[in-house]
Amino acid sequence: PALGPISRQLWGLRPLGSPSIFEMLVNAILGQQISMIAAHAIKERLVLQLGATAIVDGRHYYAFPTPEALAATSEEELVALKFSRRKAEYVRDLAIAIADGRLDLEALRGHSHDEILEYLVGIRGIGRWTAEYVVLRGYGYPDALPAGDAGLRRQVFRYYALPEPPSEAALTAIAEAWRPYRSWATLYLWSAEWAVNPAVDAVETEAVLEAG
Repeated sequence: PALGPISRQLWGLRPLGSPSIFEMLVNAILGQQISMIAAHAIKERLVLQLGATAIVDGRHYYAFPTPEALAATSEEELVALKFSRRKAEYVRDLAIAIADGRLDLEALRGHSHDEILEYLVGIRGIGRWTAEYVVLRGYGYPDALPAGDAGLRRQVFRYYALPEPPSEAALTAIAEAWRPYRSWATLYLWSAEWAVNPAVDAVETEAVLEAG
């Protein structure tokens, strides 16, 4: 009853992936505690500043910065792009670990959901929400659940007509009914929010970028 109308409205929805787990993990770090639209605005600055570019038939194409490019960047340069100080540290540490061969995120493909989660949360700056998000959108697993996500909890509160927004534990209990496709239910609920409230995200984006 809750998800049926959303799935019909968003029929054909597909998750947006990423060319590399590194890029998706940086995206997830940027998205910690701010809207994904605000995070995308910061990511765009990062790509324009540090990514490789090519011109084909008069059109500009931009690539996400490599781990090596980000490893060679100072924290101050990232802060100037509106990274928080802590996120700048996390992203540089991640890039350096990959660039020098200590970390291989791509090698985790095909491992179990729990194995990937355990590995990711062992990385500095990566909590359960970030790890589940990357399992969902980076590795493409069908049953990930970023239960700590504020937007997801808000949507469950709205579409399940709850008296108050659910706690992380309460949302996890509700989501048992979604197995083994918790990733898909999450994507539908997230996308329903963006479809309903684009103006709210636009206002938040401006506030985040101006505040730094």
